[in-house]
Amino acid sequence: MIGKIYTPPVFFNNRISHDNATQPEKNLKNQVTGSVINVKNTSSDFRIISKELSLYRDIKNHPILASVADTQSHNNQDARLSSLGMAVTAIYNMVENGKAKEKSVEICDKIPRNQSVELNLDSSLTKRGAEYINQFLEAETPLDSTNYATGLRVGSDIKNTVLDPIMINQFNSTWNIRLNMAT
Repeated sequence: MIGKIYTPPVFFNNRISHDNATQPEKNLKNQVTGSVINVKNTSSDFRIISKELSLYRDIKNHPILASVADTQSHNNQDARLSSLGMAVTAIYNMVENGKAKEKSVEICDKIPRNQSVELNLDSSLTKRGAEYINQFLEAETPLDSTNYATGLRVGSDIKNTVLDPIMINQFNSTWNIRLNMAT
């Protein structure tokens, strides 16, 4: 008797067929589906990474927020987190008072900047951005996507040496309102 030892898997066929002619074919209820993802080591919490991706998808699907956030210039998560860290640093340096100022002081004191490294290359900005996203895990508000998009714009503008006080003020205002709604 000769038996079949190996059969390559078939993912796009939703029927099981047996070599035995006496057994009927069976229909499967679910087809195999999946996707390919890139995996890398990161020091950030998985919940932060997941929440940031969720917020990014939200603003990408909203044309106005996508234009505010300048999604074209943020090609990966580290770039987005770094921009958010830059925005948090801008609030820390330029705003006098408010809940957003208090939160930015808390974040910046917790994660100090490495003064010996150029600002755009400082890894503390990415960590500050991750800490900023961490607040979204505690409470959701209707302003989350708007605040996130504004933060991305402020951070990317500063990275491109454009200091826009109006956008910084807008980020500060939405962050203050968001923090008030979350409590």
